[in-house]
Order: sequence, then structure tokens, then C-alpha cells
Amino acid sequence: MGFYFSGEGRISRKDFWLRWVLVYLGLSILVTIVDLFAFSDLTQRLGGSGPLSTILSFLLIWPSFAVSAKRFHDRGMSGWWPLWLFLIGIGLVIVMVVGLFMTGLDMEGLAAGYEPDFTNANPAGIGLLALSLLALIGLGIFQLVVLGFLPGQTGPNRYGPDPLRPELGQPA
Repeated sequence: MGFYFSGEGRISRKDFWLRWVLVYLGLSILVTIVDLFAFSDLTQRLGGSGPLSTILSFLLIWPSFAVSAKRFHDRGMSGWWPLWLFLIGIGLVIVMVVGLFMTGLDMEGLAAGYEPDFTNANPAGIGLLALSLLALIGLGIFQLVVLGFLPGQTGPNRYGPDPLRPELGQPA
């Protein structure tokens, strides 16, 4: 259980993908299926996010931070990176919402599913919306590349021994 709840130490890319990403995706798919069948009316009223999916999302916040911190540690980076990226992401979502309201689009019409009418939209709002969306996508790509694709530091570092070569010993 320390793998999911402790942010100390290092984990390899293999452990990240097999023990975190696949487990996360499997749980998400299973809970979504249960939501669709057991809570279909409530899931529809909530806009597609069922009660179990919402609960699972909250329960997986800490494990997400813990596993991400260990992957950043494996790269020789601070375990605080997941928190900073999360806060930056929240800031970008806020900027996106501000940009959406600045566009002057009919929010009630959008919520009801009507096609947006961009003929009288404020270009500054559209620009802010687009830039913040691109920055959010870039943030996600950065995190995916660092956590999922870049190799960890060879040998021990200040966060612990190399998960691929623990026999090399502890850091000096």
C-alpha cells in the first residue's frame, strides 16, 4: 500500500505504467460501467459523471500525488512538482472560464446544447480561451512525457536508490 500512499522514494516507468496507470484506468472503466447500469438516471442528470466516478476521483487524489512525486523523484526532481502542476492547472482552468465569459457567447444556449454563434464573439475572450486551453494541453503533455516516457536517473540520487538497480546502494 506504500506504493499508493507514500510520496517517498522512487519508482520506475514500468511500475508507473503497470501499477498506477493501468490500475487507474481499470478502476475508472469499472466504476463508469457500474455508474451507467446501477445509477443511470443519476448519471444522466449529473451530465455523465456518476456518483461512484465522483467518489473514485476524490479517493484517487492523494495516490495520484504520491505516485507522481515518486516518479519525479526518480528523475531527480522535487516531489512538490505534482502540487505545482495541479495548482497551475487550476489557474489555467480559471483563466479558460474567464475567457469563455469574455467571449460574450450565450452560456445558457451552450449549456442547453445549442451551437455557439461566433459572429459577435469578443476576439480577446476567444484568444484567452484558446491560449489557456493550449497551455493546459502543454502542461498535460509535459507531465506525461516526464512521468511516463523519460528514464529515471541512473544510480542512487538524493531520493533513494535506483529502482532498476537497487544493488548500487544508497545515495551518498
